[in-house]
Amino acid sequence: PDVPPLFTQKGAGRAAFDKLWWQQTQDELVREAIHGPDDDEVRLHVAKRVFACKYGHQLTRRYMRIKNNRRRKTKIAKVDAMVEAKVRERFKPQETPIQFRIEKQREERQDSVRVLQGGFHPDLVFLAPGVADDQRREAVRRVCGMNLESDADFWLLENLWKAMRGTSPPVPLVVAEKDYKAHADAGFIQVPWNFTVLTLCD
Repeated sequence: PDVPPLFTQKGAGRAAFDKLWWQQTQDELVREAIHGPDDDEVRLHVAKRVFACKYGHQLTRRYMRIKNNRRRKTKIAKVDAMVEAKVRERFKPQETPIQFRIEKQREERQDSVRVLQGGFHPDLVFLAPGVADDQRREAVRRVCGMNLESDADFWLLENLWKAMRGTSPPVPLVVAEKDYKAHADAGFIQVPWNFTVLTLCD
């Protein structure tokens, strides 16, 4: 049969697509407004971009004056790496207690966004005492499905989170150092920081 392209069809099919597109756009705008970068982070990114453009232009202009073709091409090919190294050196974070606390808060906020994008609400994820920072980061990766290679496993994880947050009340997830355990009386599920999807489903 002669099936019209999705993006050019009219009528009910196109209306449903437009509605879905509008809803997803609104959800993304709300997510960005609530969980997006703060003003300091935005200014930092702008300053990095301006500095990188200026320094890259200076290097390119300098290397374009080299008469030897082979040497000129070699130098120009290294411009991006040199600019990146210069930006890291110029905007290296200060090792102060205040800056360390700010970076930790920003990292926790970014983790919440990743969990939310992964299909689970960040307010439903808790850390048990004793979980180290590196274990917390790995747990966030696994909650978001960033460790999965199979589409089937990712689909399973998304539907698992959907089922847990879809109950009334939602079922919280507590990340601990070890052990899978369902606390029926307290109403939460405990998983180790290096949990796997298949073991969690079992």
